[in-house]
Amino acid sequence: MKYVLLRKANVADVQIIECYVEKFRLDNENLKFEQFIVAEKNGSVIGFGRTKPYEYCFELGCIAVLEAYRKRSIGSAIVKRLIEDFPSDDIWITTDIPEYFQRFGFKSTTDAPQEILDKIKRVCHSRQHPNAIIMLLRRK
Repeated sequence: MKYVLLRKANVADVQIIECYVEKFRLDNENLKFEQFIVAEKNGSVIGFGRTKPYEYCFELGCIAVLEAYRKRSIGSAIVKRLIEDFPSDDIWITTDIPEYFQRFGFKSTTDAPQEILDKIKRVCHSRQHPNAIIMLLRRK
């Protein structure tokens, strides 16, 4: 991950984040730049991740790395930073690649807050992720 900067997203990053959220069919609900961190190389955003707030919980999501920069531990660095800065001890994620998140300690569960269950129906199915599952990492 040589010469990659992880930083909070700013207004100038919104266009590229929105573009890749659409391209990768990620959760596009209520996108706000304040929810994101970005991975930047040579002044360009090459990846990002999000902490999505709900009324009663938070979800880690929208983890993406541009194709040309994959397999360089950038996604892993984004996930680790989001976990480190996460605003609660229960870290929820919905994903169709559970094996990727298992390495960080996430475990599959069906016992999730109603807001996350509703998101699965509302967002994951409409974004062509019908096999998305819910995972939880409990920090304490």
